[in-house]
Amino acid sequence: MKSTEILVKEHRRFNQSADRAAKLTFIGVDGDDVYNTSVVFELNQKTYLAGRTEKRDSELSETKLFEQIGSSQFRLVPDFGLPLQDPFITLINGQVILGGVKVDWTDPQSPIWRTEFYLLKADLTTELILTGPKKMKDIRLCQLNNGRILILTRPQGDTAGLGKIGMLIVDDLQKVTPSELVAAPLLKNNFADENWGGANQIFQVSDQVVFVAGHIASMVNDERHYYALAFYVDLASQQILGEHLLAERQDFLAGPSKRDDLADVVFTSGIVKNEEKLLLFCGTSDCEEQCLEISQDTL
Repeated sequence: MKSTEILVKEHRRFNQSADRAAKLTFIGVDGDDVYNTSVVFELNQKTYLAGRTEKRDSELSETKLFEQIGSSQFRLVPDFGLPLQDPFITLINGQVILGGVKVDWTDPQSPIWRTEFYLLKADLTTELILTGPKKMKDIRLCQLNNGRILILTRPQGDTAGLGKIGMLIVDDLQKVTPSELVAAPLLKNNFADENWGGANQIFQVSDQVVFVAGHIASMVNDERHYYALAFYVDLASQQILGEHLLAERQDFLAGPSKRDDLADVVFTSGIVKNEEKLLLFCGTSDCEEQCLEISQDTL
């Protein structure tokens, strides 16, 4: 895959502008930050999103549900919470699957994380249906046209380096084991060794190709640089194709950051089609959520 340096240079030729961005506002969180949300989704004839909610000086997160009450305004749903970071939503067999990262802070100096998946029921109760392996974030799902389920993984270490994307196709999500996710083969044309990243949202665009909205990152002088990434995956050859950036931090509105080293961070939530517009939702600087109108040509 192209490096972040090349991807950023190519992206800036399109002259993205923050005048197409808006910050999401959240009512009922008593000053907590809400960021790295899911995209909006429908349930019970209402529109919701799930958001990572926490204090500015903490990473002890809770995923809360919010009901949309305006174009960029959301109200807290009371009495719902899961101890997860970076929630995301997938539809499998018409059911809403809510995922996120569960962190074990028993040893604050060496936390252990894993991705969990819950069935979100109509009464807003949840049922745990899949737990990923230790220290694997950014596991994402997509039900394919043939009914099978594509899983994109994100191992680290050994040949995966700082974090690359693997691929697995299964028939039954609830029969998947952590060892299978660890063993999923890495995609070809993956991240360069100095970069890392993962998938955030998957759409099937043809029988053999899926589109992925994800993220790519690098570390420069102890500062993290995250970008919203898009690419295609050829399911037959298991290869990444057509990688390009959807957005960088300067494409969004200016705002605070959780820490100085997170100022240049964009974490992709996903893409939503709103009438004839495409809206890219992203967490910015680990403390806010914004949406940006993007061109059809960027896909």
